[in-house]
Amino acid sequence: MCVGLFLGVFGSCLGQSIHEEGGTANPFIRAIKDASGEYAGTFPVLSAAEPDGCLVVASGDFHNSDITIIVEKSRLDDLKPKVLELLKRLGLPNTYVRARRGRVIGSFDLEFNKYIRQNGNHSDSTIPLGAIVDIVKDWGMPRPMGVGIRGDKNWSVNFKGEDLQTMKLLSPKDVSPTDVVKVSADRHWYGLLAAIVLVGVFGFAMATLAKQAILGKPLNQTLTPPPPQTLVEAQTRYDARNTKKSVPRPFFVLAVTGGMVAQMPALMRDAFNWMPAPNRWMPWFVTAMFSLMLASIAGPRFRNRSGPKIPMPRQLKILGLLMVPVFLLTNILFVQMFAPQVMYGLPVPVIRVIVWTIGLSPIAGIIIYCFTAGRKSSVVLGPGDVDYDAAVELADKGNINFRRVIVLKSSTTTNAFARLDGTLALTQGARQKLSDSDRRCIIAHELGHVKGRHVPYQVVLSVGIWAIFFWLQACISALKLPEAIAGASRLLTSPILFIPILMIVRSPFQRKAEFAADKYALEVIGNFTDVAVALSKVHLQNASPHTFTKFHESIASHPSLVKRLNALRDTAIQMGHSVPEEEVQRIIETLTIEAAPTVVPSM
Repeated sequence: MCVGLFLGVFGSCLGQSIHEEGGTANPFIRAIKDASGEYAGTFPVLSAAEPDGCLVVASGDFHNSDITIIVEKSRLDDLKPKVLELLKRLGLPNTYVRARRGRVIGSFDLEFNKYIRQNGNHSDSTIPLGAIVDIVKDWGMPRPMGVGIRGDKNWSVNFKGEDLQTMKLLSPKDVSPTDVVKVSADRHWYGLLAAIVLVGVFGFAMATLAKQAILGKPLNQTLTPPPPQTLVEAQTRYDARNTKKSVPRPFFVLAVTGGMVAQMPALMRDAFNWMPAPNRWMPWFVTAMFSLMLASIAGPRFRNRSGPKIPMPRQLKILGLLMVPVFLLTNILFVQMFAPQVMYGLPVPVIRVIVWTIGLSPIAGIIIYCFTAGRKSSVVLGPGDVDYDAAVELADKGNINFRRVIVLKSSTTTNAFARLDGTLALTQGARQKLSDSDRRCIIAHELGHVKGRHVPYQVVLSVGIWAIFFWLQACISALKLPEAIAGASRLLTSPILFIPILMIVRSPFQRKAEFAADKYALEVIGNFTDVAVALSKVHLQNASPHTFTKFHESIASHPSLVKRLNALRDTAIQMGHSVPEEEVQRIIETLTIEAAPTVVPSM
């Protein structure tokens, strides 16, 4: 490998060469298909059936001055000598040339970046489009079929006195040998700020992981307070984090994040203008993302294997949560960049469906991994176990069919849930921290979800929201919007908003399902206090407050404990139970974490 690298570098020093690189053959096919103008809809598209032709596309920005010659991929090897001859005739020996091969088409990318004139934060370049088209005509086969010039709204791309903001399509006869494309671009202070923030985020993440994983030093462990012992204490902490001054904070964060996402393409483009080797920014980005993901996965394992087990600090937990959307967006970014060029012959709606399907595939992978890992770390309960027997008894009362009852050994939180396949799952923490009667009530609640088919309905709702989101994205993308509205439309169609929108739309249905499951638990248990105390203990064990703010209440997947208990009390009274008015308040004020609630052995 080292010898090959040396020979490649040595060969490039001796004279002009063509570099074979991976990736898609042509980054402009989609722009050509979406372009408007005189030749829209009739512009030639290469195919294996008609390989005797080529397209010539010019583009440029602050650091790039490019001509891309697109041909059928089988022509690449035959045309390499002609490309070198073309550069010799132009007198541009310092041009970097790369050959790309796709599924059907290939391309020669001629980068005249070393001929760009930079003056501080301003750059100018002149692309000899007409001379190149004229030389290509002499090739005989493949002949020039069409010419494209990729304009941009963020800098000046001028052809024959016209500033282009989108892709302009031309016939080769419309281009004379003296025609050139002039590109003029600037970089701005906000791009530098974005570059510093980008580098700072990666630097902080890597430094945090290095300190935690390699040095084995916990970070700010004193910032994590001990768990609250009462619901009142949990509420006090919650109120301290959500004072009146901080109530608008979610809206402020949403506005700032939305603005950044809306301007993200222009912002990131300008940020890369300040980075080294900007025409190679993708390898930099991929390398950084891969290193960060690898470190976040391997770091905790290395830390716990090399010394005493250290609790995960808050910074790393937040970082781990951020890695999921970052990984998802990275995957969608790659698919959006590469898939349309590989599948350029397909209709645009079909391409978009494929892009989103592949882009969201990590979610399916994560789900499959969770099920696989869950099977390895779970224990299936059977007859004779107190929780299994309780589930069978309570299910018979409601004529409910459930699949099985499992215990998640690796989870120390106090929780229980129903799965899509009708499985009831209890965490090991619930087995250790709740009494038999408490778990019986929680199992009854989860059976209420199974009876109401709440999980399947949530899945159908999620798929429906995804379909609507995709449809809106396709509609907005098809519109020719002004630049002022285009930023807002990019925000609406950004994949980063899919999960928040999904959570917000689903939350009212989820809260309604929780009330219905609580009602079923009361019906089969028959005692308001038992059910209310069990629900309250789960909230306390998870340090949850008993009353949410209005904003939190509107977006949360579960209602606040006070609302659940008041609704449960109203249901109990309708069923003929006698429940004192002050019972809910008494439970909230007197409930504490029990000293030794363990009733079953650890598994």
